[in-house]
Amino acid sequence: MRAERTVATVCVSLAFLLLLGFVTIPNTASADSQMWTTDDDWRSGILDSNLVIQGTGAAASPQLRRSDFPDWMKMNPSTVPPARDSYCLAWIEIDNSFLMFGGSGAGGDLGDTWKYHFATDAWTQLTPATHPSSRTKPGCAYDPVHKVVVLFGGNAAGTWSSETWLFNATTSAWVQASPSGSIPRDHETTPMAFDVQQKKMIMVTRNGVMTRMDTWTYDVGADAWTLRTTGGPGLRDGHNIGFMPLSNKTFLFSGGEGTNLYCDYWQYDYVPNTWTKIRDCIPNEDPNARVGHGMMWRESYQGIVMFGGRDQTGYPPESWVWLDPVSKWSLPTISGTPFGRAFIQLGHSPVDDATILFGGSNAGGLKNDTWALAKGYVSGVDGVWTSSVTPADSGCSNPTYGRIYWNRTSNPPTTNLRFQIATATSTTGPWTFTGPGGLPGTHYTVWGSQIDSGNNGREYFRVLAKLKTGNGLVTPTLEDLALTWKCPVQPPAIIQTSPGAGSTGWPVAAPIWVNFSESMNVSSVTWTISGGVSAAFSWSSGDKTLKLTPMAPLRDCTGYAVEITGGKDKNDDLALVPGPVPNPFSFETVCIHPFIVSTDPPDGGVRVPLGKTIVVQFSEPMNVSTVTRTILPAVPLGSSWNAARDILYLTPTSLQSCTDYTVNITSGLDDQGLPLVPGPVPNPWRFFTDCPNPYVEATSPAAGSIDVPLDAKIVVTFSEPMDRPTVAWTFSDPGIVFDPPGWSSGDTVLTLNHSAPFAQARTYTVTITGGRDLSGNALVPGPVPNPWSFTTVDLLPFITCESPPDGAVNVPLTADIIVCFSEPMNTTLISFSITPSITVIATWNSAHDIMTLSHPVPFSYCTRYTVFIGGVGPGPLPNPWSFQTFCPGGAAGGLQVLELPPDSVLLTWRSVPGATAYRVYSSSSPVAPFPSAWTVRGTTTATQFTAVGDLADLNAYFYLVRATNGSVEWPNSTMGTKATLRFEYSPSNTNIAWFSLPYVSSYRQASDIANRLGPANIDVVGKWDIATQKSELYYYARGQWRGTNFAIEPGDALFLGTRRAFSWAVTGTDLSISRTFLMKPVPASNQDWIGVPYTGAYQTASDIATELTPAKIIEVGLWNSTTQSSIRWRWNGSVWTGVNFRIPPGAGVYIILASSFTWTPRLATPVVP
Repeated sequence: MRAERTVATVCVSLAFLLLLGFVTIPNTASADSQMWTTDDDWRSGILDSNLVIQGTGAAASPQLRRSDFPDWMKMNPSTVPPARDSYCLAWIEIDNSFLMFGGSGAGGDLGDTWKYHFATDAWTQLTPATHPSSRTKPGCAYDPVHKVVVLFGGNAAGTWSSETWLFNATTSAWVQASPSGSIPRDHETTPMAFDVQQKKMIMVTRNGVMTRMDTWTYDVGADAWTLRTTGGPGLRDGHNIGFMPLSNKTFLFSGGEGTNLYCDYWQYDYVPNTWTKIRDCIPNEDPNARVGHGMMWRESYQGIVMFGGRDQTGYPPESWVWLDPVSKWSLPTISGTPFGRAFIQLGHSPVDDATILFGGSNAGGLKNDTWALAKGYVSGVDGVWTSSVTPADSGCSNPTYGRIYWNRTSNPPTTNLRFQIATATSTTGPWTFTGPGGLPGTHYTVWGSQIDSGNNGREYFRVLAKLKTGNGLVTPTLEDLALTWKCPVQPPAIIQTSPGAGSTGWPVAAPIWVNFSESMNVSSVTWTISGGVSAAFSWSSGDKTLKLTPMAPLRDCTGYAVEITGGKDKNDDLALVPGPVPNPFSFETVCIHPFIVSTDPPDGGVRVPLGKTIVVQFSEPMNVSTVTRTILPAVPLGSSWNAARDILYLTPTSLQSCTDYTVNITSGLDDQGLPLVPGPVPNPWRFFTDCPNPYVEATSPAAGSIDVPLDAKIVVTFSEPMDRPTVAWTFSDPGIVFDPPGWSSGDTVLTLNHSAPFAQARTYTVTITGGRDLSGNALVPGPVPNPWSFTTVDLLPFITCESPPDGAVNVPLTADIIVCFSEPMNTTLISFSITPSITVIATWNSAHDIMTLSHPVPFSYCTRYTVFIGGVGPGPLPNPWSFQTFCPGGAAGGLQVLELPPDSVLLTWRSVPGATAYRVYSSSSPVAPFPSAWTVRGTTTATQFTAVGDLADLNAYFYLVRATNGSVEWPNSTMGTKATLRFEYSPSNTNIAWFSLPYVSSYRQASDIANRLGPANIDVVGKWDIATQKSELYYYARGQWRGTNFAIEPGDALFLGTRRAFSWAVTGTDLSISRTFLMKPVPASNQDWIGVPYTGAYQTASDIATELTPAKIIEVGLWNSTTQSSIRWRWNGSVWTGVNFRIPPGAGVYIILASSFTWTPRLATPVVP
């Protein structure tokens, strides 16, 4: 029969089919199904890196993930405007749409108006009653203040227009403006950008009449054009501009005049109305000179994205970003491209963070495709979900598989869902996923497909789903998935027992297991165990496995029979029938030999009374007639047994005082005839009777000891206090000089120390030659040998020096490997290995205690070598040990970690000669083990990297950059950091918050912090001066900042006066610097606030306290801005006590001095300048 399963409505469509009878279930078989629909179902399987689970519960579904970085996606709108270039394109925020007008088409100039919505990938043609005439190369931009798109100029019918048109974003209507005063006339190439600071349009044009470059502004509210300046960039057209809201400047790039192209960058400041040339292009570092390129500000890049255009040789396909904060071109992480084209415009939606491009032209002619630079769904690759490695169980060994169903069956165009099935007769597979025809290259793509019959007769199955899109704007969605099958009706049977029939040696305390072919009605199952054995029971594996646990251990060496006397299955109420294993089944328990559990007196017992009865306890009842015993010296022994026959009582008639007796149970059988075997206590065993005279009770080392340490002391324990002067001893080696004897434990323990060590592998003999107790009784022989001997350890030689040492880096390629040994060596017994292998020549010094391994072939660059020396023992140095050879490239120097608002962190560094790429790592802790706890954030050939999103979240990040030549990575750069400092505010306290900055940051003086945070957040910036033991203040009062605009030095402790709660993301690196702390005379508190390096090795207060020791400091404290109090870790004169607090990046920490000292805080990695 089949396993019980909750058959739910997997899909609505499947439920209807079952209800209406389209899926027929014969009476001779049962239909079943397996479904996946909740987030737990999906997560029980394996999702590859291209899939995510959206939603929870039954609403959950696998979907393709969105890309980590924006990339170009070719869109697939159903309606497409005619092909064109040289058009107007602008984003409108009212309905989050893009307006396109005009341009040059295949039939000439165009005058149509279109809108595009990125979210729906739809173009819509507008038919306004009034609109500009057909034209090409108009300039346009959106004015968010007046909600209009401003369009100017363009070439209409061969004439450069001077018209100004406004597209009302609310009414979707064109209106021609009638600006007062002078207007631009005969202007070619009229790119426009909106200055959000001045709330005016900026237009930079080529004045064809005056042959000069004009800079105009247009004020929509005043409907007026103003010629601002005629200076600036040289005469050109085909250029483009963009406004940068961070710096409030207009940026111009490239353009040309005639056949000459200009590769230069300019920026325009509205105030003081000046153009400034940034610089000319640097070949192979900046974009090429070009005309007809598109440019638009993109907030997520904090810069102007630029694409397309035509250069001297063709149409460059790459995308660039001019980074406003650092005034530098950058190639963002973009793998796709719309391919080269010119005379385009870009529009950008900050709502979707999507930059749109349409059409353009290249050598192949005009285009009408739509592209978006956005974080779309991963496209062109399969996202794969595989059901759990623990397969689904059909519940029977010979199922007939039915159909496969899924929702949702209708997915967006260009997307698809595909499925494969793997079946097996074992839970471990093998698993080969196939589709129709049982082929690994086919897939089920039609809802309700019949599963290939080649899967029938295999009990276990797994499913694989593939999701794919050809359009990054949309993803297929898999809402649920179901498979059906049929199992023939069969009565239940026993398929396995443990122990199996005929088993022997079964443990007496082990449970008995019975496996059924299917789930059982547990209340119907009955059983018996021979010998009247009672057992507790439990069920598992879906009520297919019965566990019987005997209430008491079974008897050993005994046969038992178990029978399942009745039972019915859970699903069909069918009675149990004979199966492939016997029922009833028999087994035999293990045969356990008897042994002695305990003796009284125990082995080594002393002061045993002369009338003591000797008690021997056995592990089980014994055949008393078979038990024999001896005692030496011989004395008559009476014997008796307890009723259970497992305790023997031996009664001596005449034990003698001061005598060492040995008792031996020489033989014995249990009730099964099994002989006595050794147990947990000695047999034979010894004891020493009560004695009025003193004797040696114990020695250390004990008689016969081996591997005795060379510095071991000799300790002799007497049975009673001794008269010290009477105790005498001898030692077999007169060369060992002992210290004066030491006595303890009331003169019962004699200790003999020696300053010179014993010799190795030497046998020594000790004799206590005489002695008396305090009553004058003479020493007599006792239970331990006197004299006695022991043998010292034979130590292996060990390594005392290694060159290069373990962990060495930048080891010269010709350096020898030198190894020192603790003693002269037999050189034939020393072996060595070096990995990776290199040929070496071993030579020895004359004393045979220094070995030199030279190598005719130099080591390889940047290689980690591991050396192992055989034939030596452990010592103070590691064996094996490793070192790394010289890397010609070295570490990436000059790391800078900068803010890249609004949400990213920019890392820059110097190039490394010989490096072909750089790998950027990050971790949440500066002391995390490298590389296992560090994440590779990316690999770049540039000397900068953008950590997207790191600035905006509240996590702390630590960064390392490592150069590579393609085969090995070179050493770490300086460690960088980004941390978010959080400040509290309460109207009921002083709101002082101590903190520190990275030792190298963008904040050089108090005003830098004040300007960054502003008086809305803070009204005080303070610094602790260690030299004066006073605070310096820069504060906000009467509308301006006042006080001392002090310099901020590395390691300074700072504080703020907060006016509200806020968070502040800071970036930077640290330096290795020394700071001197001077102890001041009373009444000075000698409390110094310090800045702990963000990338330092200090995670807790005890890290600092342990390094500096109580000789230098007696307290480490942390400022708690919430309670406005300190958390303390202090020295109480003997131990550190208090709260061993964690030190987060930027914490306000102080120390209280115990003396003057200079301290260089340790960094987690060395600084690479």
